[in-house]
Amino acid sequence: MKLKVMKLWNRLILRKRFIIETVLDQLKNISQTSILGTVIVSA
Repeated sequence: MKLKVMKLWNRLILRKRFIIETVLDQLKNISQTSILGTVIVSA
């Protein structure tokens, strides 16, 4: 029983980590786009 609980817990943690990493990647892409846009306008 304990093994099943641990497997479920690991799956939940992996799913949360995937969501967090996806959001962080999107934020990085948005910030890079903003920086590039500023550089192009400034040039």
